[in-house]
Amino acid sequence: MFGKGLIKGLLTTLRHIPRPAVTVQYPTQKREVAPRFRGRHGMRVDADGDVLCIGCKQCERLCPDKLITVTTEKAPEGSKKKLNITGFTLDAGACMFCGLCEDTCPTHAIVLTRFYETATPNRDEIFLDLDKLKESGKDYELPE
Repeated sequence: MFGKGLIKGLLTTLRHIPRPAVTVQYPTQKREVAPRFRGRHGMRVDADGDVLCIGCKQCERLCPDKLITVTTEKAPEGSKKKLNITGFTLDAGACMFCGLCEDTCPTHAIVLTRFYETATPNRDEIFLDLDKLKESGKDYELPE
């Protein structure tokens, strides 16, 4: 009874030896993520370095977890925007990465990037402010 199971297990092992390994050695090798992968949030900027966000607060209203806070002020005369963004905070620690904030944005300013290494020993780094969001989204290109 015990010998039959042992032989069956060894035969299974021998059958898998000639196959190529599928293990990824993570710190040195990284897998390519899908084009529509939803990773850490980012804020896109234009060529001048200004955020594309127009302050409509649709992402704040639509977030099911109520994790986004947008603060605005009226833009000065002659500006191309009606509102200036004075603050944008997002609690990524409680986010479920549903993508509704990205889908509802009329200017595609807030995006979910392909960056997935978000582990940190400091809880304060989980709260994303406007500067951290701009840093995350600076090289982001919209998928087709």
